[in-house]
Amino acid sequence: MARLMLTCPRSGLWILDTVSGRCDLMHPSLVDVHTGLCKYRDDKLLMVYGGRDLCVIDARGIIEKRLVLPTPGYDYHGIAWDGEKIFLANTIYNEVVILKEDVLFEQNLYGMLIDVQQCPLFPGANLVDDACHLNSIAIGSNLYVTVFDYSDKPESVRTEEGWRESCEGQIMMMDYWVDGKRTIKSVIQGLNKPHSLIVEGKDAWVCNSGTGSLIHFQFKTGAYNVWQLTKDRWLRGLARDSQGNLYIGFSVYRHIEDSPVKRSYISQLTSDGEHINRWYIPPQEVYDIVILEE
Repeated sequence: MARLMLTCPRSGLWILDTVSGRCDLMHPSLVDVHTGLCKYRDDKLLMVYGGRDLCVIDARGIIEKRLVLPTPGYDYHGIAWDGEKIFLANTIYNEVVILKEDVLFEQNLYGMLIDVQQCPLFPGANLVDDACHLNSIAIGSNLYVTVFDYSDKPESVRTEEGWRESCEGQIMMMDYWVDGKRTIKSVIQGLNKPHSLIVEGKDAWVCNSGTGSLIHFQFKTGAYNVWQLTKDRWLRGLARDSQGNLYIGFSVYRHIEDSPVKRSYISQLTSDGEHINRWYIPPQEVYDIVILEE
């Protein structure tokens, strides 16, 4: 069994003890915590706070550093660390932002980050804000990101009613280390509003949120498994433990008024997609999950 840290949109930072089933809000003042969370060095974590700030926190959720990320328009989502660099999905600007790790140690507790590398999905294209809904980031042999759509057409994936139905979600592989040149290509197509990507070696797991399914994909062979998990909740937030078990967030739909579904939960599945446990939680939505202890 494990202790899990959860980032929850509009609800804050929570820790779930899967032995007792207790789920505690860490800091009532941090209700804007809502997006990316990943492990960092020395039992610390990196967290995106309020869509704009990069925080270094400890396993109790205590903020040790809080730095303002660049660009005037912001809506940062996913975050990843490869041991040297920090990668963030700047969803509004359709780009990945890369930070050298040493900027965290050169800044005071509160400060503005300046030295960053901005890597747009479409260099030179005049895209509208949030044209692709770039959200999660994972580090494998390369950098991988999920997008709701990969197109330079001049329209957003968002509409007044929600998401544009013509989206074709994909997983993109982005390489910034080959002879100093950037390459990007699609490695998985035909997804529906993908989130919460995990990449380990030649394997990838992703929440296909638009259909309520979990997909396991093997890069080497192209084989994949699809586990249909829900019809009435938004699938987002995914972590994998050392035994291969998966922890997945099942959120109440944000945009459905008078929904009969009132509670969100975290489920534990085997590597074969079989249900093991379920824990109902107070927050209505989950964005990211990190395993603190096993």
